[in-house]
Amino acid sequence: MTRIYLDHSATCPALPRALDAFVTASQQLTGNPSSAHTEGRAARGLLEEARESIASRLGFPAAELLLTSGGSESCQTALLGVAEARSRVGAGRRILTSPLEHACVDAALQRLVQRGFERVDLPVSRSAVLDLAVLAEALQEGASLVSLLAYSNELGTLLPLREVAELCAAAEVPLHLDGVALLGRGAIPQLPGRVLWSFSAHKIGGLPGIGVLRLPADVPFAALLPGAQELGRRAGTESAALAAAFAAALQAGEAFPRAAMQLAETRFLTALAAAQAGVEPLACGGRLPGVLTLHCAGVRARSLVMRLDLEGLACSRGAACSSGAEEPSQVVLGLGYGREFAESCIRVSLGPRHPDGELERAAGLLAKTVRQLRR
Repeated sequence: MTRIYLDHSATCPALPRALDAFVTASQQLTGNPSSAHTEGRAARGLLEEARESIASRLGFPAAELLLTSGGSESCQTALLGVAEARSRVGAGRRILTSPLEHACVDAALQRLVQRGFERVDLPVSRSAVLDLAVLAEALQEGASLVSLLAYSNELGTLLPLREVAELCAAAEVPLHLDGVALLGRGAIPQLPGRVLWSFSAHKIGGLPGIGVLRLPADVPFAALLPGAQELGRRAGTESAALAAAFAAALQAGEAFPRAAMQLAETRFLTALAAAQAGVEPLACGGRLPGVLTLHCAGVRARSLVMRLDLEGLACSRGAACSSGAEEPSQVVLGLGYGREFAESCIRVSLGPRHPDGELERAAGLLAKTVRQLRR
């Protein structure tokens, strides 16, 4: 049985050029990038070369890129480090966000609330559209930081990035954007104001274990792991090999070209509609193609995902960091749907290269399995 992988938002298959870069660096380098000897300087040289390459592809100064272990650490470092530092200089303890954020952001915000910060969830419509007028009003009332998901890894919705950044810049409030799911879907926009970005390598064909946080020089920051590495912003030995693999994945170009993703989504949804199984995508505004939340009425998502796995189809109940939880998708609940509705939703995230007939077979498997579970 040839398996079908429709969980690219969880992780992407590693690109051969990224694997090659990792293996080559691992074989050639023996030194610690912080060591002063020849081997250490060689590791440092490759690390900084990779950082420069990553920065160039993202469009930011290399000195502003903090290497982390991945997207979750980048997001939590941004929230915890900036919120604490800003509060010490009198910027308040009020953080604006939304009910659609990734679980790692929710966890960081929960920690901040325990420390006396206030979390303010900006309302979103049933179609996942953020009300910019409400954001503007909330900023006028004061905020220390705004943290929002740039592109939803469950809904495929794109935040109006420039409009949000302009409002935050006018209010002189730093903006953190979780760009993990946006990476590989076009150029990262250059936005006004003090904008922090979080990214992860394995979402675009790099390897797990490395991400970056874009940290503007003029944003106050308190290191979570104080140490000498990363200009005193994060302790721990950096991996030059992982950085080289990340750079190689970015050099490969867009991981999810819009035209290819639109074609893949159209193929899948056309076949799904033809199957007439009563499986419907959530209607969301401002989407980029490739990521879908599907409502499968009358079926428990947990059972469906497990049965599909046995049939050779990999998908999920939502973000990988929370898909194993007993609770339904917090993102679907955040849109205002009831618990029963949310418990019948699964996520399908397509890739740019599916063989002929694969997406049609996937739609057929999904329709067949839904019908079996409804009996």
